Amino acid sequence: MTVKRVIHEDLSLNTYKKIRVQALTANQIQRRKSFAHWIKNRFNLEECRSILFSDEKWFDQDGQCNRQNDCVYAELRETANEDFGTRPVHKFPFKAMIWAGITFNGVTDIVILPQKMSFDAVFYIENVLPIVKRDGNRLIVPDFTFQQDGAKPHTSKATTEAINSMGFSLIGPISGHQFNGFKSV
Repeated sequence: MTVKRVIHEDLSLNTYKKIRVQALTANQIQRRKSFAHWIKNRFNLEECRSILFSDEKWFDQDGQCNRQNDCVYAELRETANEDFGTRPVHKFPFKAMIWAGITFNGVTDIVILPQKMSFDAVFYIENVLPIVKRDGNRLIVPDFTFQQDGAKPHTSKATTEAINSMGFSLIGPISGHQFNGFKSV
């Protein structure tokens, strides 16, 4: 108690849990900084309004649980269990990959990867890129800029050709015309 009092009362320090962050190499840090500076110097606020940002993520029916923060206060474990102190999970939970885009003016339609399909370049070209083109034109303007990450379905030769044929500008890792690994628009 003395140590706790000294830390909190005398030194006016608070207790914080460590936050997990992705480990990055020096090269990755430098590339991210270079890209951030390039974006900052390349796009003004009005140009940022014409970007469609996108990503995909896996979700499962059990949701996410942070065991450190998801707690119930009770005098006994049995009481805690009665007050939702347990979290049932499925042995084989239903999982779905969801893709969505966001713009300054709103959100695109979402794309849900069907069960037992892989999120590959063919699926991306046939199901995602048409939504990108349609909703980019609807939410922004016909000459919008599309942002995507470096996932393999995004950077394949077939995807690159499809994006070029659709005629929108791109920010994201892609081969050819690169700025430190990113195609300039």
